[in-house]
Amino acid sequence: MVPVLALIGLAPIRGRGAYDMLRFHVPAIERFAGQLPSPDLTDYLSATTPGYHLALALVASVTGGLAPLRLAGAACTLLFAILLGWALGRRAEAWKAVTLGAPAVASSYVVLSGAFVLPDVAGWLGVLAVLVIALRAAEGRATCGRWLAMGGMALLGLAFVRQIHLWAAAALWTGAWWSLGGGRLLDGLTTDLGARVRRAVTMLVATLPAFAMVGAFVALWGGLTPPMFQGQYPPGVSLAGPAFVLALVGAIGLFFLGWWWPMLTSSLAASPGANRGPAWLGAAGAVLGAGVVAIAVATDYDKDAGRWTGLWNVAQRLPAPGGRSVVIVGLAMLGGLTIWSVVRPLSAPIRWTLLAAGLAFVVAFSAGHELWQRYAEPFVLLWLALALAHTGCHPDSAGRSVIGVGLGVWRLAGPALFVVGSLVLAGAQVWRAPPLGEIDPDAPLPWTTPPPPDPLGAAPYAPRSDVPGANPLGSAS
Repeated sequence: MVPVLALIGLAPIRGRGAYDMLRFHVPAIERFAGQLPSPDLTDYLSATTPGYHLALALVASVTGGLAPLRLAGAACTLLFAILLGWALGRRAEAWKAVTLGAPAVASSYVVLSGAFVLPDVAGWLGVLAVLVIALRAAEGRATCGRWLAMGGMALLGLAFVRQIHLWAAAALWTGAWWSLGGGRLLDGLTTDLGARVRRAVTMLVATLPAFAMVGAFVALWGGLTPPMFQGQYPPGVSLAGPAFVLALVGAIGLFFLGWWWPMLTSSLAASPGANRGPAWLGAAGAVLGAGVVAIAVATDYDKDAGRWTGLWNVAQRLPAPGGRSVVIVGLAMLGGLTIWSVVRPLSAPIRWTLLAAGLAFVVAFSAGHELWQRYAEPFVLLWLALALAHTGCHPDSAGRSVIGVGLGVWRLAGPALFVVGSLVLAGAQVWRAPPLGEIDPDAPLPWTTPPPPDPLGAAPYAPRSDVPGANPLGSAS
């Protein structure tokens, strides 16, 4: 929270976050504030559902000015840190909870969203709330009507802030299914089926309001976003999404090496349990499977295909034979090993709830055109922190080392290095950015202007030029 307040109080208003704040989100908030109590939701300056903007519109209607809005937005970061600390503290000692959770709170994408008026961190707060409820359900501690209602309400609030996060329903459904326990996947598929179906269906019913709400907005807008944003990106699925998320797990997992490495070595050294193949075969399968996923699609840097910013910029500087980046493929294989090492010690209900959440997130992430790191990094950090906390962080690292460095040192130094690097990156993105200049929130959005004709005669991509009566500013003007 301190870095967020420092950026609010001391930093210049510059950078991508500041531009998005002044160009899109603050104008949307101010227009909603002026329209209360009946805001026009048919078209406004954000590609997201309006929950975040409506909440801050209430603040704007009382206080006015940019500073109160930034402080109100920063409150989401504080709530995010408190909830994550509570969730991790339930499963691990205090120092472990702080060490595991600090990277997620300090992620440059979380810090910048909190410092500027952006809905991102509010969305991740909702994701965290849903995951906490889903994991409690999987543990058999959240099966009463009150917790089921909380799961549905949390998903409804999350989808009201960012519609793309409807994927989180999969975690709730899976947690409800596994709430009766089970030591293996086969147990979850063959025992107490009637009771499992009833609990899963009950959770499904609890999540229906969130789907109905998003469906109502889709009907209102005629698409998944407000009309003025429907031509922002070309339609289609980004096939490199799974490879990129795996690579991000591999890259971020290096900072948590001191936590998952002893789990890996212990699993490989232990005798296989009944009806299980050797652990090394599972580890090799995870590595090779991730490699196949990464090699099967193009993973080179390509801005037109949405493969740019973050880790993609690193991939741009290294070879990509056949369009397959050695960085993405290599890190994806490491990501597969990281995931296997982390989930193997987990109980079956927690393991499959987290895996369901991860798979659902990857599907939603890949449904968009832009594979930006800021859309995925906070989730990977949350997922790893929650998974590692639920392992009990065993076995003990005393006397063990990696590359000659004690695991105890790695456990602290890795997350600390990530935190420092993220904060430096966040500060650099603000202080090193050029001044924004004048921003006109009423100017037509760039993608609403049809591109010039292709001299070769190919039909150009024309975002909204063929939409009858399309108004670039919609009713917000």
